Amino acid sequence: MNDEILRRIHHTNQSAHAQVLEYFEQLKVSDNGWELCAQVLLSGQYLEDEQIRFFCYQVIENFVAKKYSSHQDSATKQKIRNFLVNIMQMVAGGASAEKGYVKNKLAQLVSLVFVVDYPTVWPTFYTDMMQFAKLGGQEATDLYLRILKAIDVEVVDREVLHTVEEQTRNTNIKDYMREQCIVQLVDSWYDIMSTYEGSHPQLVCSCLEVVGLYVAWIDINLIANDRMVPILIRYINTPLLRESACEAVTEILHKGMEPEAKVKLIESFTSVLESAGVMYPSEDEEGDFVLKLSKLVNCMGENLVLAWDKSVKAARGAVASGALLAVEGKVSIMCRFLGDEDDDVSSTVCPFAMSYIGILKRLKPLSDKQKENVQNIMMIVLKKFEFDEDYDFDEEGEDEAMFQDYRKTLKMLFCSIAKMDPTLMLIIVRQMLSSCLETWRQVDFRKVEVALLLVYMLGEALPAQQNQHFRDDTKESQEKAEALKEMLKMIIMSEVSHHTHQAVTLQFFETVVRYEKFYHHQPECIPAVLSAFLDERGLRNPRSRVRSRVSYLFTRFIKAVRGNLHQYTENILKQMEGLLTLNTPHSNTIVNGIQPNAAGDTQSWLTNEEQMFLYEVASQLIVNSNLSAQRKSSLMMALLTPVIQDFQTVFNKLCQETDEAVQQSYADCLNCAMSFASRASKGFSNQATMKTCACIPVFTSCLDMFIQALNSPFQRATLQQGVRQFFHRMIVCLEEDILPFVPVMVRLMLETPDAKELYDFIPMLNQLVTKFKVTLAPFLQEAFTPLVTTIYTVLNSPIDSLDTVTMSDRKLLRRGYFTFIANLITSNLTQVIKNQDGATVEQVLTTVIQGCSDLPDPSSQKVCFNILKNLVEQWTNSEDGIMGFDEFTRKNIVPACILAPTKESFDWRDAQTVLLLGDIAGCLHTIYTKQKEVLVQWLVNQYFPSLQLDPSISQSFCTSLTADQKKLKDYLKSFYSNLRDGR
Repeated sequence: MNDEILRRIHHTNQSAHAQVLEYFEQLKVSDNGWELCAQVLLSGQYLEDEQIRFFCYQVIENFVAKKYSSHQDSATKQKIRNFLVNIMQMVAGGASAEKGYVKNKLAQLVSLVFVVDYPTVWPTFYTDMMQFAKLGGQEATDLYLRILKAIDVEVVDREVLHTVEEQTRNTNIKDYMREQCIVQLVDSWYDIMSTYEGSHPQLVCSCLEVVGLYVAWIDINLIANDRMVPILIRYINTPLLRESACEAVTEILHKGMEPEAKVKLIESFTSVLESAGVMYPSEDEEGDFVLKLSKLVNCMGENLVLAWDKSVKAARGAVASGALLAVEGKVSIMCRFLGDEDDDVSSTVCPFAMSYIGILKRLKPLSDKQKENVQNIMMIVLKKFEFDEDYDFDEEGEDEAMFQDYRKTLKMLFCSIAKMDPTLMLIIVRQMLSSCLETWRQVDFRKVEVALLLVYMLGEALPAQQNQHFRDDTKESQEKAEALKEMLKMIIMSEVSHHTHQAVTLQFFETVVRYEKFYHHQPECIPAVLSAFLDERGLRNPRSRVRSRVSYLFTRFIKAVRGNLHQYTENILKQMEGLLTLNTPHSNTIVNGIQPNAAGDTQSWLTNEEQMFLYEVASQLIVNSNLSAQRKSSLMMALLTPVIQDFQTVFNKLCQETDEAVQQSYADCLNCAMSFASRASKGFSNQATMKTCACIPVFTSCLDMFIQALNSPFQRATLQQGVRQFFHRMIVCLEEDILPFVPVMVRLMLETPDAKELYDFIPMLNQLVTKFKVTLAPFLQEAFTPLVTTIYTVLNSPIDSLDTVTMSDRKLLRRGYFTFIANLITSNLTQVIKNQDGATVEQVLTTVIQGCSDLPDPSSQKVCFNILKNLVEQWTNSEDGIMGFDEFTRKNIVPACILAPTKESFDWRDAQTVLLLGDIAGCLHTIYTKQKEVLVQWLVNQYFPSLQLDPSISQSFCTSLTADQKKLKDYLKSFYSNLRDGR
């Protein structure tokens, strides 16, 4: 061993440390590396250096894991076993005071040898280990228990993935252990616990963990007996041992058993635990222990419910009755933990509570005791919904996220109980709400928030088809509808929306928006809700968190009740005016009462994202109002004119600015203005179009202004993105009125573009083609050649081979180009290509053929093959085709189809690439359908001979063309497979 390198392991220099790690990697691959490490460990040379010892164990572990089982030299295996015995004796003798993680590595090493050698080569393994622990004292016992746990990981742990062979091996090991040594193992555990319970509690805890691990697959009677149970119960009352003992009992009760035996086992443990006084811990009991107890109680309950369910399905009435009685007996214990102050404890027994409610749903009618149990659980759940006192509403962190997850669990319980007895739940929630709203100014905000939350959750707990909570076609639905109406009116009219705590405010808005259909029945409540949204309670709330959520909820509310807002439309728009100001950088104006900061920046009352919701709200209000078209146009113009003016101002500043950071802020502001205008178009629909609302001039004015941003000398990419997004939206809304802007847009977008800009531009062209089809043909006739020429120029310009970003952009551009060509063809615009000059048509066809065979891009290849297939369908033997296309097909398209799978770029290991055979088959089948014998004769007499292909193979290929596409695809798989194999 190289001592000089090894001693660098503690060096702070990363290079020196890396040398040590590299040295150990060399030892791993060396034939005698493990022996060198074993000698070092046994020599005691590095007794005080646990890092070196740990790495030495790793080298030996690497040899055992990879080579030991297949190693032919029995002497080498014996050396490994001798090393293990000697090093264990060293550890047990105290010669090496190993740290815990080093001992675990040694234990893992022993377990790896064990699974190979036991029981055939080392049948006395467990006898040796037990003798070692018995004679070696505390350290030996500790290592013995660690070895048992490591063996569990290798042999039993279900979370570890094993091969079929390993699973068979593990099963055989467990079977042999059951027959030969498991009784002695259990005896050793008992002896360890008895010996060390007073002197070394950590060893007893480790032993209890072993008991919990092994009990799952050994005879339960070895543990659940008069010898072991009393000691476990005694430990549950021993402070240093009780948590481990509790976990061990939990694992014992979790063992898979027949229902009747499981019920007896759980009941016997319940009896002794209750006698020991541990089932009902006091409120001031230590938290970790209470958490362990809650897991135990949940295990009891869940297993009893499972036993009941199995017994019911097996029609074993007596066993089912006993299981149900046992479940009922645990409910009061479960409620103790469900209501615990610690949410972790409470959440632990929630599965049992859910399962119990699930049982009651299947039992009718319920007994008085069962009804009482349900009410107890319900009241605990309602109480536990309350926020913790230390919940941080302004800076929500991990603890707050955990509480919200806990609330989701409580919500599941709440909904489950509500569905079981809707009437009872409505009564209780109404009582809580009424009580809180009467005194909401004096009541703790947590109780008020929960009262509002419960009303909100009723919408999910008592679901209605298509959210029709206020239908009254049945007695049950009528009761629910009336109760919900009453509660919502109470909330809206109570002025609880004025509560100063943000949690209450947010829950108010969530609740009043949740039941949108309510306002169709009670439109008189709309003004009060609108006021809450528009004043300091909502959009003007001093807390940003509230404003952010309310902005979104306001959009939902307006969409839901827009049919009832005609009389309020202009008033709402007027109240929103101060909230719609564009946040411009380096503004010296006051926005919504907020002064500029030291840098001159203005922080608006609302963020850009929040304002976007409001522009959508304004659009919904204007478009869906009952105002005249002229008035709608005036209101929309009033909404967007400030945006256009601010855009012009900021754009002028951008063109004069030299600081790049400020340029970026201006560009972002301009994009935001365009986004506002896009959102203002969201209110239009197929029924209420821009044309019927007389709003086309408003948006064409916006378009006139925004397009000039493409002339900007700065921040071109950012501004192009904003213009494109607005143009996409206008294609949808302006209909044919967008067409005059298309030539200008295309001309500006094609001025000195890069690959990414072109690729991002193509989806807009595709949208235009798909929407307008032949209407767009005259423009496309003129624009096609400049467009594809620009694309070719960008794709063929010089590039640094290390510039992976540009290479990726070009790949996407090439894919976008092929998609554009395909879109033209499927939109019946093939004539656009045909009517170009001959050189352009040839260039297009050539690039598509190259895309089929020369590009390592399955997505592009698929598109290209389909382009060729569609062209063959449309141009072969047709007046619409181009002259000589039939011959071009045979000499160019057919070879591309046949040779593509033979190219190096065709990756047969890639599933997506192999799927291309279906597209190739489709293209060839279409060509054969159009050309029949002409194609066959050309293949047989000219093309295949030029490839020096065997005539019999040529004939079989031609025969396959007459089959359907699926059979042709199957033939091609076999054809290319034979070619690759040289047949």
